[in-house]
Amino acid sequence: MKHFICALLFMLSTFSTVIGQSSSDKLGIGFNLGGQLIYGDGDYKAGFGIGLETYLRYKLDENFSLVTSLGYGELSDGTFHLDESNFTTNMITFDIKGVYDLVPQGTFKPLLYAGLGAFSFKNDIYDRRYGDFSVFVGGGFEYMVNPTLGLIAHADYRYTTSEDLDNLGDNDNLLDLTSNDGYLNIRGGFTYYFGDQAGAKKPKVLADRAPIDEIEGTGGGGELSGIVDGLNEYDETAGKSASMDEYFRLKSRVDELNDAIRQKELEIGELETQLESRKARVSILEQGMRTGSDALSASLDMDMSDFSTTYETALNNFYSHEYDASIYMFKSLIDTYPDHPLISNCHYWIGECYFGKDEYENAIQAFQVTLTYPSEVKKDDALLMLGRSYLKLGDSETARQMFERLQQDYPDSEYIDKANAYSTM
Repeated sequence: MKHFICALLFMLSTFSTVIGQSSSDKLGIGFNLGGQLIYGDGDYKAGFGIGLETYLRYKLDENFSLVTSLGYGELSDGTFHLDESNFTTNMITFDIKGVYDLVPQGTFKPLLYAGLGAFSFKNDIYDRRYGDFSVFVGGGFEYMVNPTLGLIAHADYRYTTSEDLDNLGDNDNLLDLTSNDGYLNIRGGFTYYFGDQAGAKKPKVLADRAPIDEIEGTGGGGELSGIVDGLNEYDETAGKSASMDEYFRLKSRVDELNDAIRQKELEIGELETQLESRKARVSILEQGMRTGSDALSASLDMDMSDFSTTYETALNNFYSHEYDASIYMFKSLIDTYPDHPLISNCHYWIGECYFGKDEYENAIQAFQVTLTYPSEVKKDDALLMLGRSYLKLGDSETARQMFERLQQDYPDSEYIDKANAYSTM
């Protein structure tokens, strides 16, 4: 018994260390019920004894999980107490095992596993409890009823280190013993996960990126196609689901995808505007038709009745390094069209202009205003430029906070590598 308690404490310590820093969406809890069939030294007819257990499952990654379980079982030469039996051994078990998902995504998941066990059992001949260990391998499957509930069935064979499970090991007068005892373990039950296990990923919304040189050649067709495929998939799943909760959850997801498409259309429109602006900028630079003073003078006389035309001209001034003219036009757009979907972009480009003029405090104010808008389009760009502005002012600590915020809030941003590089400066 002393060895059993030590082993139990060791396995509990190992499992708690692994999951100590885990997030709840990696955890699952479950219950199994089944039977056990002993393979001992006697020539008796073995029968199934009842077995049950409760367990915790922690997902190390997409394929591997760690499971620890506490259970009760019986070994007997009868079957579930329905047949007359000569012996019955009751067991208290504690196991820790590694589980490998052969198909981690999908509804039906084949499983392989191996592990170690510690158990306490009672020998009726001597009317006392013993402690022992086991090693085991097995397999089974899990069927996901929904993203948080799985039905599981599995079987394994357990090899023990003693000959006492069949109540014959300490009785030398009964027979000569030739091998250690073992038993077949069969279980079925369920696992409830504290987070969605479906593996579905939200589509990444293509953001407006600047400067235009960095986004040239980028297309949105592939992602739009992925969103449409996602809509079809969710509608089909919702139509077949027997659960109304699941149906409404999927319909809500469809609404989110529709919102993403509308946002995509705005972004594509701005990308087209930027491409046209770039062509205009190249033409202007080649012909040498404008100067900084001419641009500012022309901006003062600009007709503000057309947002797109004014926005395009303001971007063209920025790319031509005519920052004062660009700032004037973007501010005029903000005053004239305060509710336009691209107003947050106007604040961002004002910040870019001030950064180009080495007026970093004004640039910081403009980038921070960009972060106050609900639109996600320019927020990762603004965080990157905030970090660069603080670096220019010599405030490396605040700059590092901006880069870390970018890494945390927008892990899929194309500026992650730049943020990492600036963080180490």
